[in-house]
Amino acid sequence: MPNYYEILGVNQSADAHSIRAAFKRLAMAYHPDRNAGDKRAEDIFKTVNEAYHTLSDPLKKARYDARLNPSYNLSPEEWNRMVRKKYYPPRPAKQNYYVVDKEYFRIQALTFLVFIVIAGFCFALLNTAQYFFEQKRLKHYEANRKTIQQAGSLFSSGRFEDALTIMNTLSEKEP
Repeated sequence: MPNYYEILGVNQSADAHSIRAAFKRLAMAYHPDRNAGDKRAEDIFKTVNEAYHTLSDPLKKARYDARLNPSYNLSPEEWNRMVRKKYYPPRPAKQNYYVVDKEYFRIQALTFLVFIVIAGFCFALLNTAQYFFEQKRLKHYEANRKTIQQAGSLFSSGRFEDALTIMNTLSEKEP
């Protein structure tokens, strides 16, 4: 079994950055496009590529390291714990996204103030519209009342036909 660390020219404790740098250096030297027709360079490039893909993945690297060192006789749980501890950084603690402090209360107060202003504007707008509709209705009511008074005065003066004509016209306009 080839030793991938020796192929890349790094030691076993190398980090991901140095493994990547060694791969790039060797890939530039042995790439088939740079060495057209050289079968040996193509084989070396394939081996370098395989070594890089094995050592760049933390899980594959852990399995490869275990094969290199046969003293690793661990249970699957111990193996996973070791891999997580060695190759994966610890996760940061969860942050509390709802911090109740002075800024929090300031934002809440501003939100409430904006709500009150918008509600007040809507209330004023609705009351203004209601006022204008009420004024229009009162004008209409007053005009109808005057027409009925006129018909009543015509009726009391004995002009029945004129009074009935006015009442019919009014009932046709507003049934």
